[in-house]
Amino acid sequence: MRKIRLLSLLLLLACGLLANADPQLDSLYLVVGLKPNGDAEVTEKRMMTIDSKNTEAFSAINNLDKDSHLKDFKVFDEHADKYYQYVSDWNALRTRSQKAKKCSIIETGDGNYELCWGLGHEGVREYWVSYTVTGLVRSFSDYDGLLYQFIAPGVTPLPRFVRMVIYDERRDFNPEWVRLWSYGCQVESECINGRIAAYVDGALKNNDYLTLVCRFEKGHFHPSLSTDAPFSVLQEKVDADNVSNTTAKQNEGPHFSLKKMVVYLAIFTIFVAVAVIFYIVYNNFRKRTSQSASPRFPPKHHSSSYPPSNTSSR
Repeated sequence: MRKIRLLSLLLLLACGLLANADPQLDSLYLVVGLKPNGDAEVTEKRMMTIDSKNTEAFSAINNLDKDSHLKDFKVFDEHADKYYQYVSDWNALRTRSQKAKKCSIIETGDGNYELCWGLGHEGVREYWVSYTVTGLVRSFSDYDGLLYQFIAPGVTPLPRFVRMVIYDERRDFNPEWVRLWSYGCQVESECINGRIAAYVDGALKNNDYLTLVCRFEKGHFHPSLSTDAPFSVLQEKVDADNVSNTTAKQNEGPHFSLKKMVVYLAIFTIFVAVAVIFYIVYNNFRKRTSQSASPRFPPKHHSSSYPPSNTSSR
């Protein structure tokens, strides 16, 4: 029975290490402040569990309009007394120590960006990531509005918990002149207590994403970017993107990474081998100990007081 318990304990330990082989995004809090000219200050608080092998994290910004820009990218953590150093020549091949306390923006083309920063030491960590998106709120012929993808599809790790708040720096939002649409996952969004709130309870699944569309009555913002097109053009765009992403997820099937599978299988095999070797060594040791503890010629007149062979001690 003890041998079975020992093997079970080792296998559970192996499974636990496999489950934590990659960084985990335990929770994601997003706060978005909207300025009168339509710019947005975005702050992300990321609660993460960091492993010992990965070196960097990133937040993906996809399909940013060509007239909008990212600026003022900053990162700090729970131990930092100042912001991370921004570097323009980010190299993914650098070591963990070389990337520590540094951050950068990588433009990948077609309005797509990666906000990168070094993970630093392993363990339970907190990161605050902030940046500004210019022209997020735009003026249309009939309404003002915004379209933004706060969580991109295909990124890892996906958050297990998401909370988002959008507020106006000057006044409270009113449900009478605010309309909301959300896409990409099981998200609840509402205008409440003068703010826009979005909630995702439970972990996001493979290729889930979070896109939010907001429509405002005219007169509450004075956007620096405008178009003569109606707001419906923005809705048609996000509806088309949503259909494309949904079709891609349906066609893709279960997410599978051959590289990860090989790594997990190798780790599991090593732990099983260690468990078997430990069992063999431990069993042989018990046998040798038992044999050395038994006298070759026990005195017959002491047999009544000699411990029985099946007696065990704790």
